[in-house]
Amino acid sequence: MIVWEGTDSRFIMSISDKYHSGWQDVIIEVYGDIEDAKKGAVKILKDAGYYRPHDNWRDWERIEATYMKTQAIYHQIKVRHTGISANEEEE
Repeated sequence: MIVWEGTDSRFIMSISDKYHSGWQDVIIEVYGDIEDAKKGAVKILKDAGYYRPHDNWRDWERIEATYMKTQAIYHQIKVRHTGISANEEEE
């Protein structure tokens, strides 16, 4: 879990374990400006070696969830890590 604070926002980011062909889900919970938070998340992910096909970082999915009567909005994107082996690529 990563906590990040930027100029106009802050977020909490979680990265799932690898599943089908090395894909991983990244979920952020944003407090403040959503676009600023997404830019910060993309920078962190790229610096850590994650990538998206064709460098397309615009495909964030909005998820609305309720837990114990508290509503939260998350933003999710699927990523892969540059360290994917050839065996994982074929799965």
